Amino acid sequence: MVPTPWGYDAAKKPPALATGDDLVTVSGGRWKADARSAQALLSASATIRSYCGWHIAPLLSCEAQISPRGCFISLPALQVASVDSVVEEGTTLVGGVDWEWSKNGLIHRIDHAWKRGLATVVVNYEAGFDEVPDDVLAVCFQMAQRLLAVPFGIKSETADGVSVSYDASVRLTTNETLLLSSYMLPQGV
Repeated sequence: MVPTPWGYDAAKKPPALATGDDLVTVSGGRWKADARSAQALLSASATIRSYCGWHIAPLLSCEAQISPRGCFISLPALQVASVDSVVEEGTTLVGGVDWEWSKNGLIHRIDHAWKRGLATVVVNYEAGFDEVPDDVLAVCFQMAQRLLAVPFGIKSETADGVSVSYDASVRLTTNETLLLSSYMLPQGV
């Protein structure tokens, strides 16, 4: 398992949400599928995932150590395909008898509350979309193209009294945050 920046481990590091070839197609050939576009797509993907709080795509095997409260725990994912095992303080629990789950990442302890404490529950599960959702792809392409439009190594230019500044940082616009809102984990998960 590989640690992720989102508080769980995954079977492998998630790749960029889009490929250079996808960017060539979407941009009508304006950009090439090269190392620079690959880096722009990786940067855009990292920003999107950081904003949303989980990897989104592809479908990955994951493991989360959870500090529960009450009868429900929330996995750090919104698209859960399966819950393979739930271990509470070293004891493997039985699905359908001890716990039940939903695709939105909630796991319910059936007869009583989860045992409280730090990382008392370990959950192995599969989560993520098989294919990157179209609106997430659109944001990824928009961000990557903004990055690629900045001339490499140039912060500003002046010609004939006109000055232009370039911002090479990766930031989400208000419209992009609206597009991503349905993929964002609720606060406190």
